[in-house]
Amino acid sequence: MFTEPREAQPRTSTFQIVQAGRMDLTTVHEGSLGTVRTLAIYRLSGDDLVYNVAPPGRERPTVLVTRPGDGLTLVHLKRVR
Repeated sequence: MFTEPREAQPRTSTFQIVQAGRMDLTTVHEGSLGTVRTLAIYRLSGDDLVYNVAPPGRERPTVLVTRPGDGLTLVHLKRVR
């Protein structure tokens, strides 16, 4: 679970691994936006986690790449030891 307040409304997200390389995210926004479910793919390699999330209501991405205007969100997290 992670919480990420920034320009958007504060929100809390959880994820569930549904199959190797695939995860579903559930995000609860504070205020009126409610709960949003999104589909993602991921790669975990050592201390690096990379995942690509589709906008709500869209199909799961198939590659860990984004292009301008595609609406996908690519996230790269690195564990700090």
